Amino acid sequence: MHGMKFGKPTTILLVLGLLALGGCALRGHEPIDYQPADATAAEPEDQEAQQAQDLRNQYLQFLREMNRIDRDFKSYYSYSLAQWAMMGGDVVAARRLLEESAAGAEPGTFPYLELAEVCLTLGDFQCAMTNVERTLQDNPNDLRALMALAGLSEAMGDRDAALEAYDRCTRIDPTQTDCRLYRAELLVDIGELEQAFDEFESLLREDPGHTQARLLLARVCMLTGREQRAELEFLTVLQQRPGDLAAALGMGLLCEQQGDVQRALEYYQIALTADPGNRMLRERVILLLVELGRAEDALQQADRIRTIDADEHAWRITRAMIMFHVERYDEAESLLRVGLEQQPDDQYARLLLGNVLLNQRRPEEALEHLEQLAQDSDYYIDGLASQVEALRMLRRWPQALETSREGRAAQPDNDYWLRSEAIALAGLERYEQSEELLRQGISRNRRNAELIYTLALVLEEQQRSDEALRQIKKVLRLDPENVSALNFLGYSYAERGENLDQAEAALIKADSLRPDDGYIIDSLGWVFYKQGRFEQALQYLERAVQLAPNEPVVLGHLGDVYSELGRNQQAIDAYRRALQSDPEPDQRQELIDKLRGLGAQIDADGGL
Repeated sequence: MHGMKFGKPTTILLVLGLLALGGCALRGHEPIDYQPADATAAEPEDQEAQQAQDLRNQYLQFLREMNRIDRDFKSYYSYSLAQWAMMGGDVVAARRLLEESAAGAEPGTFPYLELAEVCLTLGDFQCAMTNVERTLQDNPNDLRALMALAGLSEAMGDRDAALEAYDRCTRIDPTQTDCRLYRAELLVDIGELEQAFDEFESLLREDPGHTQARLLLARVCMLTGREQRAELEFLTVLQQRPGDLAAALGMGLLCEQQGDVQRALEYYQIALTADPGNRMLRERVILLLVELGRAEDALQQADRIRTIDADEHAWRITRAMIMFHVERYDEAESLLRVGLEQQPDDQYARLLLGNVLLNQRRPEEALEHLEQLAQDSDYYIDGLASQVEALRMLRRWPQALETSREGRAAQPDNDYWLRSEAIALAGLERYEQSEELLRQGISRNRRNAELIYTLALVLEEQQRSDEALRQIKKVLRLDPENVSALNFLGYSYAERGENLDQAEAALIKADSLRPDDGYIIDSLGWVFYKQGRFEQALQYLERAVQLAPNEPVVLGHLGDVYSELGRNQQAIDAYRRALQSDPEPDQRQELIDKLRGLGAQIDADGGL
């Protein structure tokens, strides 16, 4: 396998076949070339197969005995026994025998690369490195050894040494494209993208048919914003090799990066044709189908997973994921509970069930599952984020703050956690600290719309409405289609009773961008209420309650419009539902006053 390089420590599989078994002679003797008997031919003749096995065992015994008594040829016999051990899968014995052989070999005669390969198979990188260096001491221009040195250096984190080894390889043989290719790939990994771009282009000028160089060039183009060039390179590969898996995957990722989900799906389907058993890819297709609202097609793809690997549990969890995304929470919950009964340690299923319960506004139950996620789980950090959401719902601000800080410690560069900590501080009415934290984050990235939006919320909580509106307008200059900011602007104007035409325009735009959002529909209905368009307000607020049935503010708005229309009993019913939905203290008192004003029976504590 001449020319391969070692994989990186972050990859799932480490390439172990870089160092091909040599054919180096030891003291003039060729190593034993073991050819196993043809099992198919031997099967009908059991007696012949047994005789062959007996002969092999006798020969092995002969080698062991000669290795013991013939000191002159001990290195040779140890080497031959090592080959047999490798054939039998006994890598530990092979290493011991090769080291024994190396100790007795004459200088310059032992194939140290073979011992390096065995060490690598056992995960002993230092041993592998030592034997690669021994090879280079015997022959400084050994290209295979230089490639091995580069790969090992890279795997052990010494990228400078890896680059130097690749450079030596290229100087010895400028036509050695593998060295140049791997060197350029390493340049990508260390962020030297322009150098890598130039090297890949140079390789393609010399060999336009070099598919791997073209694919890697396309990857660099994606990373450097050359999207049109990336597309050209991927499509060139697909033209040269229709159905190429890597090119189809690359095009799918590029289309996703460009926001073209439908086109991404088409290329992923091409990739699935090339690799129908690729479960991760099929799951990605499922997510895109869900995003496009094609739930039934997504379910069909889930059924394909079931037929591919007959994994009933995986199929069940995938279906639950689809149900979660299309908001069929009851079905998702049922599937996940069955799955967790069978495999209680499934961390993804545990996280997904927590989020299902969270979206059903069942935060206590959600926390029971989210808190079971193991700290070494791939889903632990996502679980922390969901825990914060549950704790906010429960207004457990001290725990929300503690959990946010744990997430921030794990991911200090992720502004989500800074924002989460600031929200928790505001929940504790520590507004100055919250504001200071947000302004620190904004000073590092003045185009972070989420942090600016959160700052507006904190200012609004302090009754600093004019400052809050100024921040919201900054958000909309950065992102004119920010739905949350459009809703904030429209609702704020409605609450003030000013700029109602602007409020209506902002909310209509928000509704077009995110249809069927109960909070946006409520804001729009509230604008109509403030404009005195009560019948129109009623249509929107009744729909808002259908979409957000347990939201006290929305129910309160519906009660207000019923009251304006003289439908007092319906107003009382709406206010009572709002009281039962755990309103904020100030809204609770307001609701009680409105109920008493309509003659409803309310006890001294505000009970119904």
